[in-house]
Amino acid sequence: MLHYQTGQLLNATETNINERVKYTANTGVVIVDTANTNTDGTGTLGTVITGASNGTLIQTITVKGIATDTPGMVRLFIYDGTSVTALIDEIDIPAVTQSSIQQAFEVCYDVDISLKSGWSLKASTQTGDDFIIIAEGLDYAYP
Repeated sequence: MLHYQTGQLLNATETNINERVKYTANTGVVIVDTANTNTDGTGTLGTVITGASNGTLIQTITVKGIATDTPGMVRLFIYDGTSVTALIDEIDIPAVTQSSIQQAFEVCYDVDISLKSGWSLKASTQTGDDFIIIAEGLDYAYP
């Protein structure tokens, strides 16, 4: 219901509450293995997932060590597709000696990161150890 204030006409605004959205699964995977100690988005970064034409919602991120890991960080960045790369998270990597009875490092966590069209989630490793970064998301489509 619209309400009027003294001498002022308020215009109705539309919401997208009833707008239909179609979601398509989008899983991005990258292996990062080049040492990069930078926290400013420079240096070698791997692209995990890129936003689709209407955008992408990232729901989970998994970081999995491939073998023995030394202490360090895996860093996650958002890249706007043109010039800005921003650090959004750092995952602390403990020393892990992978063997037949000891699994390699792994962490999976829920997120709610919305990427605009052309924006990307990027990753780097501080020490040069091998890591698989997996982002599970949904691409938006408006039928």
